[in-house]
Amino acid sequence: MAIDWKETIFSDGSENFIIPQNPKLGEDIKIKLRVWVHAPVERVFLRLAPEGEQYLEEMHEEQEQDHFFKTFSAKVKIPSRILKYRFMIYTKEEGKAYQYWYNQTGLKDFHPTDERDFTVISDFENPDWAIDSIFYQIFPDRFYDGNSETNVQTGEIKHPHFTSRARKWGELDITWYDFFGGDLEGIRLKIPYLKDLGIGALYLTPIFTAPSNHKYDTSDFKVVDPHFGTNEAFAALVEELHRNGIRIILDAVINHIGSGHPWFNKHQEYPVSGAFSDPLHPNREFFIFKNNDYVSWQGYDTLVKLDYRSEKLRDEMYRLPDSVTRFWLREPYNIDGWRIDVANMTARYEHVQLHGEVWEEFRKSLKTEKRDCYLLGETFYDPKELVSDARLDGAMNYAGFRKPLIKWLKGEEYAHDATFHNGFKFQFSFSAKQMMNQLEEFRTSHAFQNQLLMYNLLDSHDSERFMHTIHQDMKRFKLGVLYLFSYIGITGIYYGDEIGMTGDRDPDCRRCMEWNEEKWNLEVRALFKKLIDVKRKSNALKRGSIQWIYADNHTLAYARFSGNEILVVVLSNAEKPYTVVFPIWKLGVTNGELEDLINGETFKIYRGESMIELKPCSGYLFTVKT
Repeated sequence: MAIDWKETIFSDGSENFIIPQNPKLGEDIKIKLRVWVHAPVERVFLRLAPEGEQYLEEMHEEQEQDHFFKTFSAKVKIPSRILKYRFMIYTKEEGKAYQYWYNQTGLKDFHPTDERDFTVISDFENPDWAIDSIFYQIFPDRFYDGNSETNVQTGEIKHPHFTSRARKWGELDITWYDFFGGDLEGIRLKIPYLKDLGIGALYLTPIFTAPSNHKYDTSDFKVVDPHFGTNEAFAALVEELHRNGIRIILDAVINHIGSGHPWFNKHQEYPVSGAFSDPLHPNREFFIFKNNDYVSWQGYDTLVKLDYRSEKLRDEMYRLPDSVTRFWLREPYNIDGWRIDVANMTARYEHVQLHGEVWEEFRKSLKTEKRDCYLLGETFYDPKELVSDARLDGAMNYAGFRKPLIKWLKGEEYAHDATFHNGFKFQFSFSAKQMMNQLEEFRTSHAFQNQLLMYNLLDSHDSERFMHTIHQDMKRFKLGVLYLFSYIGITGIYYGDEIGMTGDRDPDCRRCMEWNEEKWNLEVRALFKKLIDVKRKSNALKRGSIQWIYADNHTLAYARFSGNEILVVVLSNAEKPYTVVFPIWKLGVTNGELEDLINGETFKIYRGESMIELKPCSGYLFTVKT
C-alpha cells in the first residue's frame, strides 16, 4: 500500500467537517480538516478574511483520532452572513519546509485566489425537505387524463400560429398544437403510483391559463387553465399531496408573457386595449419596444419579453403580498416552491442587466412569505450568477451534471445556434477524468449548502430523453441512472423514465405517460425503485461528502460518506472487461469489503486497495464494510 499523504487531505462543508452545518449568525462553529496520521504536517491554519484583511486561526489536533486519520479543528464565530475560508498547511519533508493551501478545488503549492474558498452561509433559509425528496417532473397534458370533460377539442383554440388538435392518448408524431387531456385530476388519481415509486416532491411545468399545451405563454397567472382544472381543484390536489407526504413546486414564467395576456392584448381578445396597441397604457412600461416593434423571447412573437426596469412589474411578480409568485405560496394553495423558467435570461436585455438585484429581491420576498420554499432556476449553462446565499437555492444542473455525462458516454455535445431553432453537434473524445474535472469545476463554484440543492437530471421536457440519447443501450442507461442517484444534489426524475420511455427532442420527449404495464421496462423500473429506496435511507447520498477516488479514460469512482456510512460509486463505459485497483485508503479504510448494493457482489479491501475486474459498461454502488 503506497500512500500519497497529499491525497488523504480532505474537508468540505458537510456535517462531517462543519458543526453545525447550518449555523446561525454569530454562532460558534467547528471546522475540521483530516489527513493521514503519518503525513509530515507540522501546523495547520484556518485562513479567514472577515473584513477583507487576512486572519489566521491556528488549528489543533483533536485528541480522539482513528487508526488512519488525524483531524485538525478550530472554533470560530460567524461574524457575517457569509464565512469564507481555506486552509494553510505547513509541512516538513526530508528536512525542508513547505507551505500548501487547501480550498474547494484541492491542494495547491501556491497562494490561490479567494474565488474557490470554502463557504458557510449563516441563517440559510434551507429547504431541508427538498434534500430529503426524490423529485418527479410532470408535463400535465401528458401524464394522465382524469377528467375527459375538460379536454381540449379539435379547433377549440385558434391561436395565431395553430389551431388545436385533440389526440388519442399515446399517439405519436406529436406537434406543438396537439392536446391529449392530461389534467390535475389525473395527477390526483395517480398519487398511489407516486407513493409506491417513492416520490417525495413534484415539479409541474406551467398550469396557468394559456392557449398552448405547454403553457409557457401565460395569459392569466392567477387562474389554473380550465383544461387542467380549477383553482379549487388545485388547492385540493396540494392538500392531498401533502397528506401523502409529497411536496410540490410549480413553474414560474416571469421572463415573458403570452401575447394574448390582457396586459398586452395583441389579439384583441379583451374589450379594453392593452399595451400592444396603446402607447399610453399603464402597463406599457412592462415591455420593451424597439424600432416600432416589441421585444419577444428568442424571436417567438407570442412570448413577449418583460422589462424589470419597471418597479410596478416587480411588485406584480414577486414583491407585493398578493403578487403572482407569493399568491400560490399562501393559503389555500400552499405550494412549496418555484422552478423559474429561463432564469438565466430574466431581467436581462442588451444593456439592461438587472438579474442580480431582481433575484436578490425575489429571494428576500419569497423567503419572507415561506422560509423553506425551494427556489430553483432554469439554465443550461453556468448557474453561478443565479445560485447563492442571496439569490436562488439551486439550478437545473444541465451544465454541471447532465452535459458531462452525455459527453463521456457519447463523445459529443449539442449546442444551439444563434437563432435557437437549430444547433451544432460536436464530436470529440471525452474521458472519465475530463468528466470529473468538469463536475468539479461547476460544483466548487458554490457553497456546499447550495451544492446539496442543485437539481440533477438526465432529461426533461426541454431535452431528448436519456433512453433516446444513448440509443436504447441498457448498460449505459443503467450507468446514467446510478449516477443520477449517487452524485451530490437532488435527484430529479422526468415522468416515464422509470419505465424506460424514450423520445427525441421537444416535442417528441413530451410523449404521453405509458400506463399499460405490459409495455413497461420492468428491469428499468426495478432499478429505479431500488435506487430510490437506497437514497431515501442514506444520509451519505442526501447530505454526505463527495470525494474522488479514481479516474482514467473509461472509469470514474467517487465516495459519498456521512458519519460511519461510506459508499463508493464506480462508473465504467469500457467496452471490454478490465481490472482496476481502487485506492480505498483515501477514505481511511485499509481492510474490509466492498458490497455492491445493486447486484450483491463483494470484493475484498486489502492493505487499503481493492482490485476489481470491471464488466463492460458497468456501474457499482458499494457499501464499505470494515
